This record gives sequence, structure tokens and C-alpha cells, in this order.
Amino acid sequence: LRAEYPGARDLARRGMEFEIMRRITSGRVVRAIALETAGNGKALVLEDFGGVSLAGVLADRQPELAECLDIAIRIVEGLAAIHEQRIIHKDINPGNVIYASGTGELRIADFDIASMLTREQPEILHPRRLEGTLSYMSPEQTGRMNRAIDYRTDFYSLGVTLYELCTGLLPFR
Repeated sequence: LRAEYPGARDLARRGMEFEIMRRITSGRVVRAIALETAGNGKALVLEDFGGVSLAGVLADRQPELAECLDIAIRIVEGLAAIHEQRIIHKDINPGNVIYASGTGELRIADFDIASMLTREQPEILHPRRLEGTLSYMSPEQTGRMNRAIDYRTDFYSLGVTLYELCTGLLPFR
């Protein structure tokens, strides 16, 4: 955690993130190795398989169609493993997809705002307190619709991510 003195809520979230990541045993999700005390806070120790964020890859180059399709399949496999455990990720985006282009290995990371349930009733939050990445966030996740959040919020984010992967652009600015 970045804060020198993180609050109880932040510490609890980090512990929950660790538990969620330990629960998913798929090779398409970054493996959590340990939860360590770091100063006054907690730090996740994660596996390093030599990948970089998909956002970093897209900043450097536009993958060919065949590679885009391979990446898409691997992201979907990871999302399926996450949903099998009754977890909603809530922040699928290129920054949270780690990809090693040399080996083709791909893993989903960052379960900081994930939920271990199949549905969640969102609260209306101040725009500066939204959780997730706005460009990839489903409308119901913003709390401005009278709809519960369920696994389909990840499908919306997946669609935006795949659109950007294939075109190099976001569907909405």
C-alpha cells in the first residue's frame, strides 16, 4: 500500500485481494505467493513470469490479428476461471492483463476491487471515488443505473479491452 499509514479498510482490502487471488488456481491469473508486512502496511508478493501489461504492449505496437485472437482467447479463459470461483473482477482492462509476447503467456492481475459473489448492489458514489478504470467500466458499475453488478460487468470491460486490442482505440472517449 502506498500510504505510510494505511487505514483499516485498505489493509482489509489487501487481505481480501490476497484471499481472492489464492482461491483462483488457473494459469491465467497471476499467482499470489504471500502477503507480507511492509512498514505499517501490507504488500502482496506476486509471481513474475516476465510479462508486461497489455497496455504497455499496445503503447509499443499493434499486434497482428492472429496474435489479437490468441490474446483474446487467453483473457476469456482467465475470466472464465475467475467467474467459476464466483468472483467478479470489476477492473478488466489492458493495464490489468499481463502478457509475455515471447512465450504467449498471459495472466489477469489486480483483484483490489474484486468481489467474491455473483451480484453486488452498487452505491451511488462521487465521480472521484469510482472504483475501476472509467473507460472500461460498465454503466451499472458507476452506480448511476438502477441495476445490480454481476459477472456481466466483466464482459463489458472485456469487450472494451478487446476493441482496443484489435483497433488501437477506445470505443468511447
